[in-house]
Amino acid sequence: MWIDAGRLARALTCLLLLASAPAHAPARVAIIRANAINWEDEQIAIMIRVEPDARNRWLIVAAMEGGVAVRVSLEQLDGEDAAITRWLRWSSLPAGEFLIVAALKESGPHDVARAVWPMKILARGPEP
Repeated sequence: MWIDAGRLARALTCLLLLASAPAHAPARVAIIRANAINWEDEQIAIMIRVEPDARNRWLIVAAMEGGVAVRVSLEQLDGEDAAITRWLRWSSLPAGEFLIVAALKESGPHDVARAVWPMKILARGPEP
């Protein structure tokens, strides 16, 4: 059985992000708009709010399905000069149920905040 090294690395990174965030982390990142239900061939649009802070270095957003990262986006932030609201667009996701996870990282090894949003992607049936 072959394992795609890139997919494995993304999954391990996301799992580490989820496990490393302290439970008492302040809410410095939030997913403020995303459709809860989408079709598999539609563009996915997610609005994320990040509180400006000089310590903010990275925003990592992942679509997790069963503990596996199906899609991952990584954005470098400009600390307190970063835009507060940002849009993330993915061309599509396969049919399934996902957790969209947004994790905010500082320069150290731990997340400082994370947000989770459930999303369901429906398969389109055959055209009549």
